[in-house]
Amino acid sequence: MIEIVIVDDEMLSRIGIQTLLDGVKDIHVAQTFDNAQEALSYLEDEPADILLTDLEMSGMHGMDLIREVKANNEDMGILILSCHNDFSYAREALMLDADGYLLKHELNTQLLEKEIKKIYHKKEKKRFGDGHVTNPGVAAHNPGLIYRVGVLRFWREAAPEGKKSENEMDRTMAVHFLDELLSRYDMGTLFAPSKGDMFIVFQMKQSLSREEKQNFLTAAAARLKTDIERIMSQRILLGVSREFSDTKEIPVMYREASLAADRFFQSPAGYLFFYQEKPADEIEQAIDYIEKHLEQSLPLADIAGNSNMSVPNFCKKFKARTGKTLVQYVNERKVESVKKQLKDNSLSLAEIAENTGFSNENYMVRVFKKVTGMTITDYRRQQ
Repeated sequence: MIEIVIVDDEMLSRIGIQTLLDGVKDIHVAQTFDNAQEALSYLEDEPADILLTDLEMSGMHGMDLIREVKANNEDMGILILSCHNDFSYAREALMLDADGYLLKHELNTQLLEKEIKKIYHKKEKKRFGDGHVTNPGVAAHNPGLIYRVGVLRFWREAAPEGKKSENEMDRTMAVHFLDELLSRYDMGTLFAPSKGDMFIVFQMKQSLSREEKQNFLTAAAARLKTDIERIMSQRILLGVSREFSDTKEIPVMYREASLAADRFFQSPAGYLFFYQEKPADEIEQAIDYIEKHLEQSLPLADIAGNSNMSVPNFCKKFKARTGKTLVQYVNERKVESVKKQLKDNSLSLAEIAENTGFSNENYMVRVFKKVTGMTITDYRRQQ
């Protein structure tokens, strides 16, 4: 959640700005103030992510407020909302390291939300460059989302004489351009660390099928390739990591994506490369698939198809490897998941059944007793 503080000595303006942000996802107005001094006192104990402030105010001027805030917390974002359509105001504010300048009479919810999130993302990317791993705007683990890191490399094939052949001179422009593309297509978040490759954290819904996720990434890469070649006249290659659900894994996945991008040297005609581990056999693939989808329904045909095998052949090989039928194996794994959730007394059996991929509560209860030899009630008494 992005925490916002608003400072404006005009009551109607202050209320209007807060009203525009009411109900906006991932943005929360923590506090509003009619003067800069009270805002500074609040921010000493309750740091926010972004300060929205007017410039012309009674008492402490907005410029002085910005200086004080930056002196105490240089990572806080500053967005100026002013009535003055005068470049000199904007220039002076930006010289103080303000992050944005909007005119009040042009404000609407969409514009304000976009600018706030843009500033927040920029601050988070700066923290990543300093060694802190974050993912803007989302929790470290969101069960509804899945991520992939895409390392982006691009260059001019032949530079004019006397000019740099690498894209160093275009890096700032490229960052702004890519930020705009990712925002336009809602692909994910760009990171541009001072050392190393630029990379994108692609964000997708967990509920998408494997094919839909693959189509999303392929389409995203194609759009980037087309627009970068058209606007910047540069070639692109994109190395993509495996899926992950916890953003703490970004550094590991960044290395995977870098290794994937290195495969360009084996196939220079391509531009999209996916990380490949040591190839697993069909049964290992099936087990991995089951573990990643335990919370879902797991039809036999889907599991066999994921391993590129017919159902009879798959069932025979699976039992030979594990000593269990697929149904036995899946039920045992799901029951283990049920046991973990039974420790949370706030969850009803119906909720646990839904969380662990059982069709209903009664079926979960029957499977649990068959696998463990005891009822759920007896199991809970033993804990």
